[in-house]
Formats: sequence, C-alpha cells, structure tokens
Amino acid sequence: MKLLKCLPVFVFCFYTSITLASVVHHIQYDQLVGATGIEINGEVYQVQFADSSCILLFNDCDETTDFFFPDAQSGLEANLALLEQVLLDLPSGLFDSEPELTHGCYSHIQCSIVTPVGSVAPQLEVFPAVFLINKKDQRNDVHAGSGSTFRASDFGLRNSNADTLTYAIWSKYVGANVSVPIPTSLFLFSSAVIRQSEVDEFNEQANYDLEKIRDFIILHYKVTNRNDSEYWRHCQNMEVPASLAHRIEVFKETGHVFRSPNELFDDSWQQVMYGQGLMPDLHHALVDTMSKKELTDFLSNIKDNIDKTIDSLPDSNAYLASFIAKSKSA
Repeated sequence: MKLLKCLPVFVFCFYTSITLASVVHHIQYDQLVGATGIEINGEVYQVQFADSSCILLFNDCDETTDFFFPDAQSGLEANLALLEQVLLDLPSGLFDSEPELTHGCYSHIQCSIVTPVGSVAPQLEVFPAVFLINKKDQRNDVHAGSGSTFRASDFGLRNSNADTLTYAIWSKYVGANVSVPIPTSLFLFSSAVIRQSEVDEFNEQANYDLEKIRDFIILHYKVTNRNDSEYWRHCQNMEVPASLAHRIEVFKETGHVFRSPNELFDDSWQQVMYGQGLMPDLHHALVDTMSKKELTDFLSNIKDNIDKTIDSLPDSNAYLASFIAKSKSA
C-alpha cells in the first residue's frame, strides 16, 4: 500500500482514458484498417481505410450520390473526428506518431487520407474532396479541402490506373447505441457468444498493458535525486514491482533498454532514466569500434538534427496564442 503514496491522480486519469473510450479500432496484421463508434455531431459512424482508386471504390466516382458526405463541411468534420478519435497513439498501435500503421499508407513521415464529398462538374472530371494528412509530427497534422476542387489527374480520383491513395469510406454505424469500453481489447469478442478463451486473452492483454503503464509511472518517482522531503526519500527507497526493478538494473549495468513486442512506451524509458540522473555503468560496445573523429562526427550529426528540429518549432508563446485564437473563433 505504501507504493500508492507516490502515484498521483494521473494513474486514475490514464486508466479511465482507456476504459471510457467508445471507438473500436479494427486492426489487421498490425495495421489500422478502420474504426467504428466515431461520434460526429451527435451521430455515430464507422470508417474503412481502402488503398485503391475512387472509380473502383465509389461506383465510378461520377455522381454526387456516389459519396457519403454531401458537402465539404461535413467531410471536414469527419476528418477532425479521425484526428481526435481514431488516429491516436494507443497500446495497440501508435496510429498518430507512426502514419505508416494506417492501411494504405507507406510513408513513415505522413499519411494522406482522401474523402470525396460530391460532384460539381462531372463532365470535366472535377470533384470536391477533403483530405487529411496525418504527420509523424502531430503538431503539423492537416485536415483541409473545404471549397477546394481536385481534378482526376491530381489524386487519381477517377482514373483506376493512377497512383492510388488511402481513401476513407464512411457509413452510419448500426451499433451506435452499444457502449464499448476498452475497445482494442473488446474487439477480441467477435461473436455473440463470449468464449472463455477470449476472456482469458482479454485479461492477459489488459494486464500486460496496465502493468507496463504502472511500471513507467512508478519509474518517475523511484529514479529521483530529490531527497528534500520525507515523500521523496520514501519514493527513493520504496520497493517496486520486480519487472521494473529488473529493467532499472539492466539499464544501470549495460545502458540497454529491452522492449517486449507491442509495448506502449519505446525510447521513453531511456529518456526518463537519463533525465532523472540514472547513468549506466558501461557505454555501448559500438563506441569502442569508432575512431575519435568518427565518434565526434556521429554525435555532431545528432546535435545538428536536434538543433534543426528546435529551430523549426514555433515560439512557445506563439504556439499557445494560436490555440487561444482558435478557441475564440470556434
């Protein structure tokens, strides 16, 4: 019970953010192929991501009635729902920061999803569409297209031989009145009869995810240099789960962090341990194979990349001001 003294309310918030979700993410071979339970203006929808062409997916793509959304505004609202409810970093997959995990997307930098929304000049093969660009850098995500028109040659909207895009195929969700907690795990229950094997698998996956989350949160309090109060001295000396104690020991002795498949946190383990002042006893063996110049160039290249990234970021005050402006205009 003493361990709980060092866990903030964040644990509760983190857990409820998982259990209260209503969107079910459909995953095949580690790729996000669609989702159900997406709420837009009080209605509930489902979406499928398809790597094909408009002419094949939308009944020749030549009539307004071929498309689910009648206008760009409703399509933009759907795109925003994708960003806020579907393209998220989850225990089942980092669908926001790793765009290539969405079906039909092949770039690790960004994923473009197109939703055709109507026909304004079919004789010219010109159609309005809204597009969503989910970028690895989440701050630069784009959902746009209101009032824009695209020719068939631009995005392959009519030509089945053109380069294909990832399309969002929308429809109403027939199970809209069903509340589905912890969606990625309950997707295991694929039939009306729940089998004990599914229950066991659900419990195993849920325990696995929650134990990793538990260990990661405790790490912030166990590995600390603060000793200015009884609280922090208790956190330094408290017993921790064996899985976390082993991870800390391995890092302290070797500098390595070994991850199991599908772990929620990746480089974050190293970042926290280094950031909290825990330094490994040994350096990576690769360093011994490099000359001093090679090592200097290698580290300089890392620093240059970090500096370029920082230089490209907006000023923090300007970044916050942009959110305030958006909230006032909403």
